[in-house]
Amino acid sequence: MRDSWELPVSVRLAIANWPQDSAHGAVAEFCHMHGISRSWFYVLRKRAQGDGLAGVAGRRSRRPLTSPTRIDASVEELALQVRQELIKDGWDGGPISVRHRMLERGLPAPSRSSLARIFARRGVVTANPKKRPKATRRFVYPAPNECWQLDGFDHPLADGRLVSVLQVIDDHSRRIVASRAARGETTVDIQAVLQAAMNKVGVPQRFLSDNAAAFNQSRRGRTGAIEAWLRSLGVQPISSTPGHPQTQGKSERHHQTSQRWLAARGPARDLPELQVLLDTLEQAYNERPHQSLGMLTPLQAWAATPVAPPPLRPALNAEPGRPTDGEVIARKIDKKGVIHLGMARIQLGRQNAGAIVLTTTEGDLVHIWDKDGLHLRTITLEAGRRYYGNDATPGPTADLT
Repeated sequence: MRDSWELPVSVRLAIANWPQDSAHGAVAEFCHMHGISRSWFYVLRKRAQGDGLAGVAGRRSRRPLTSPTRIDASVEELALQVRQELIKDGWDGGPISVRHRMLERGLPAPSRSSLARIFARRGVVTANPKKRPKATRRFVYPAPNECWQLDGFDHPLADGRLVSVLQVIDDHSRRIVASRAARGETTVDIQAVLQAAMNKVGVPQRFLSDNAAAFNQSRRGRTGAIEAWLRSLGVQPISSTPGHPQTQGKSERHHQTSQRWLAARGPARDLPELQVLLDTLEQAYNERPHQSLGMLTPLQAWAATPVAPPPLRPALNAEPGRPTDGEVIARKIDKKGVIHLGMARIQLGRQNAGAIVLTTTEGDLVHIWDKDGLHLRTITLEAGRRYYGNDATPGPTADLT
């Protein structure tokens, strides 16, 4: 039997106008002639009686008369507007973020899947299956301060100069613990941003970084100044596997957010202005709901779990003489304000007589820290030179008493 909608219009019209007083057997003969069933004949004739010729003139739509769950066009426009506001402000404009922002404002908020369909239908997103995460299980340290991650990225100033942005992230809570605008990924700047983080929330148990020379030199067969300093505080330095950036996925993902947020505000003129932006970003990010935290803010996630206790400091080697590279030596400043490193005498100021400092060496470089790990100065040892006054290699000074 043929589908009734494959029939010529003339046949359908003949059915619609079929006379009431047709001869017995005429319907059966008509249906046999046109290859349709008598049941379809009477269905079409009944539709014609209810809807007129329009009832049989074409295929009827199966769309329901009402759609109670259909999202109103005005709500779709609100969702698109909220998405655009988020993106303009430098934040993620995905369905979860848009839904949360709409709920915050008391607006009618469609589900995440509905918003995803709206954005796809309106052409504001492009499907990219490659971006779907392959991992089905995330690794997170159980408590704040169990592990920090530090990484940097290049950022342009208004005059085109590239500088570095260093950010310390707590693995458990995703909290930005400290940020620093720096000329580069130098030992001094890394020390400074880590020290700022420790002053704020305490000393972490572990520290994860990539294999850049400024962060970690263990794969080069050496112990760098940062690694030696961290070990002197009891912190366990960890480095990611070469060619496997997923180890620092949290930092890498955070960089995307930071770069987008900074780009939305235009380039800073200098490092101090960039630092102000980073401080503002730190507060805004830590107080903003995070998808990986179940829409808790990083500060809420931090407060929800007791902070891990600080690590135990190892016993320090107090033997005189020049240490091997990376070895931490505790030295006492004599009454003249001098410490002795082999044949070299390094002046730290008479006001600091009797104080204990820590020293590490890195080739001909000598790094000096106070007993709490604050960097004091770095000097370069020169062949034949015995005395290094306060005017040696410039560096921050401090009253240690």
